[in-house]
Formats: sequence, C-alpha cells, structure tokens
Amino acid sequence: MKKHRFKTELISPLSDGAFGTRLSLTGNTLLMENHRGITELGSERIVISGSDGNLCVWGEGLRVEAMTEHQLLIRGKIQSVDFGGENGSK
Repeated sequence: MKKHRFKTELISPLSDGAFGTRLSLTGNTLLMENHRGITELGSERIVISGSDGNLCVWGEGLRVEAMTEHQLLIRGKIQSVDFGGENGSK
C-alpha cells in the first residue's frame, strides 16, 4: 500500500485581525509559529501554549527538533492535533 504525503496549514486569527498561531503539518513534521512555550513534553504527547489556547500533539516518538522564540518544530509519528483547554483536549 502506497502512503501519500500531505500538507495542511491551519491559521487561527486573533481578535484584532492579526494572525495568531500558524501550523504547518507535512508528513511527520509539525511547524508551529507564534507559540508561547511548551507546557508538557513527552514522546506520546506534547502540549504547547499558543496565542489562541493550548495545542496538544499526540503520536509516537515525538520530539522537539528545534525551538526559537517564535517557532517550534516537532517530528515523530503524529497521529492527531487537538485544540482545547488546559490539557490540550476539547
């Protein structure tokens, strides 16, 4: 069975009309722009604080490849991404 690569970009606007958190998901790589830090770090779950709330990345072998003040790069077998409350789930 042939696996297809996909790319998804999610943009969530702030109330003032400027762009807040921006996500780009390509294969096993997630790039998040405008994050506010990591609140939980594990190989199966990473919770990130964003300008519009928390983001929870679920998967296997998750790791932070790079992190700057504005960008965060996560790699691993990403199974789902949830926006939500304090624990990253809705």
